[in-house]
Amino acid sequence: MKPAPHEPRSLQSRLALLFGMLLVVLTALLLIFLNVTSRIVLLDESAAIAEPPPQATQAGVQATPTPIAMNAEGSNEDALAPALLLPERALQQLGLLSLLGFVVIIGAGGIASYWLAGRALQPLRAVSHHAHQVSAGTLDQRIEIADSTEELSELTSSFNRMLERLEEGFERERRFVSDAAHELQSPLAALRLNLEVASSDPNATVASYQDMTQSLERSVDQLEQLVADLLLLTTGKTARSFSTVLIMPLVEQAILKTVPVAEQRGIVIKLLGHSERAVEGNRILLERVIANLVENAVHYSQVDSVIEVLIEESDSKVVIAVVDSGIGILPMEQERIFERFYRTEAARQQRPQGSGLGLPLVKHIVELHGGSIHVESTLNTGSVFVVTLPTTPLLAQARS
Repeated sequence: MKPAPHEPRSLQSRLALLFGMLLVVLTALLLIFLNVTSRIVLLDESAAIAEPPPQATQAGVQATPTPIAMNAEGSNEDALAPALLLPERALQQLGLLSLLGFVVIIGAGGIASYWLAGRALQPLRAVSHHAHQVSAGTLDQRIEIADSTEELSELTSSFNRMLERLEEGFERERRFVSDAAHELQSPLAALRLNLEVASSDPNATVASYQDMTQSLERSVDQLEQLVADLLLLTTGKTARSFSTVLIMPLVEQAILKTVPVAEQRGIVIKLLGHSERAVEGNRILLERVIANLVENAVHYSQVDSVIEVLIEESDSKVVIAVVDSGIGILPMEQERIFERFYRTEAARQQRPQGSGLGLPLVKHIVELHGGSIHVESTLNTGSVFVVTLPTTPLLAQARS
């Protein structure tokens, strides 16, 4: 049988118990000190009272007690007996009073300790109460505690920063769901439209059905690509195996895939630079990075322009830059373009059918390979996307 979980004591009870134990020890030490010193003082006084006074003698003559003197001494002893009993009674009374005072001090001190601990922990209860009320709809609320200590201010600041991160995360997820639904709506609407047209046309021919099939295939391909990209972005990893991939053949193959699209707009793609290095990664994913960047440059560049793909080596890294003369990106939007489904207004006007997953996917793949990507852009002038990847250590050492 599983034992019942032990309910922990509150922090207020723990602090009150700690203060109470400290008060017990200090009170006990104080009373012991008072009793010991009082006993020493009273015993010294008792000894002084009981000590007989010195007898006067003449030189060379020894005083002999007379009967009257002897009677007087007996009377003195009888008179001193009650005085000798006073210290003992005083010590007994002191002991009783010490015990009573000990009980009173501990009781009052325990109650005061519990009350003071409660007052000290009141701000923490406010933080705990606010934390229990946090939900997805109240993430914009923050904790404000006046006249708080340095430690409590640090705690509330950390809690508020956590709420800010949660609020940003929830907001990203809301945008993601909304944008995903919007992007899925277009191919699904195309599928439904084609099916409705085919089912409502009694005179449909084989050629009509073939056209409809091709349109359905394009919509299905778009859906498959969108779902695959979403899975790769949300899982944070890839099941594809890594191997040693040479840089130059990788870039050349990616450029070849985009040449037909570039020729339709009269755009020339130039490959500048050379590298004999290799990276450790997945060839298909890395090729997709370069192809996506070059294809974006083709779609958003001016007609009959030139796109340059630059390759440079830097220490143990390789740098690949894609330079275009396109519409450019505003500074405030240069970080957001790597967010899922985010597209600038100019990009939507230039290419309405984009999904907003290309650049986020590029960044994700680059980071999977231990690299980084950033953009340098000027509005209405062009953009430069720079990818930095670590090269394979063994090949780098072999070349050196």
